[in-house]
Formats: sequence, structure tokens, C-alpha cells
Amino acid sequence: MAPSNSIPAVSTSARIQLLNWIFRPLDYMDVNFHRYGDEFRCNFGDQYRWVFLNHPDAVKTMFSEDGAAFSAPG
Repeated sequence: MAPSNSIPAVSTSARIQLLNWIFRPLDYMDVNFHRYGDEFRCNFGDQYRWVFLNHPDAVKTMFSEDGAAFSAPG
């Protein structure tokens, strides 16, 4: 999995992203996976920045690593 700063980020405003996530979560993910690929970052506000993973290998890596490669500051 790529470092978080190299993962593409959704370009719409945090407010629009949050509304789409609340009211259309499956459409939101589907549109963004098609637009940005198997990994993308979203921003739902200052305290809510998430990375979505779609590819099974990325999910496997995330759960099988010791955690040193991943950082979740905050």
C-alpha cells in the first residue's frame, strides 16, 4: 500500500463529501473508486480524514502488517 500522501484525495469540499457519505455511502464509495482507483483519501472535516481501500490485497496488507508502516496521528 502506498504512503498516505501518495494516495489520491477526493477534491470536493469536506462538507459535500460528508453529506455524500451520510446520505449515499455506497454511491460515494463506488464513484470515488472508479475515479481514483482502489485507494483514495477523503476529508469529512478537520478530525475525520479517512483512507478507503477496495483491493483485497491492500486490505490484507493493512491487517497483516505489524503497524510500523502505518501511522494514524491525532
